[in-house]
Amino acid sequence: MTVTYSSKVANATFFGFHRLLLRWRGSIYKLLYREFIVFVLLYTLVSLVYSCVHGHDEQGRLLRRTLMRYVNLTSLLIFRSVSTAVCKRFPTMEHVVEAGFMTPEERKIFDAVKSPHLKYWIPVVWFTNMASKARTEGRIKDSVDLQTILNVSMAVASTGSNPGCLYLHLRLYYR
Repeated sequence: MTVTYSSKVANATFFGFHRLLLRWRGSIYKLLYREFIVFVLLYTLVSLVYSCVHGHDEQGRLLRRTLMRYVNLTSLLIFRSVSTAVCKRFPTMEHVVEAGFMTPEERKIFDAVKSPHLKYWIPVVWFTNMASKARTEGRIKDSVDLQTILNVSMAVASTGSNPGCLYLHLRLYYR
């Protein structure tokens, strides 16, 4: 079906081209808005952890790195379940440990959990527990900051488990 836009561009105005882009039925924005949302959620999570988890000592730095490693591990576990390329790169959990996404101690805990479902949610639980512990230790100064970090991490986890968004994650990852 052909859609004509001649009536929309008949008059040349300053914002006419931008208005045409927004009205365009085959718009590039319709193709990219999901990827943009995923990027914004991930960037927001990284930004929140970086700015809200305080401490310039080694323990504070390690805490921030571990929290981000759990986010990456969650994404990796989701990608392994849907992408053949990721599954070829990480065929077993031992490869995930060797790549540094998971420690051997965490792998023992991960393997000890018996579940008939995919276990991508386990690093999310670890993330939540570690962020709560950081709040009690005073590394996260305000409960509002903790709540914001947890809300964004849940949004990232729920977005990542959506099959439509998985496709977008993979497109972003393998460009």
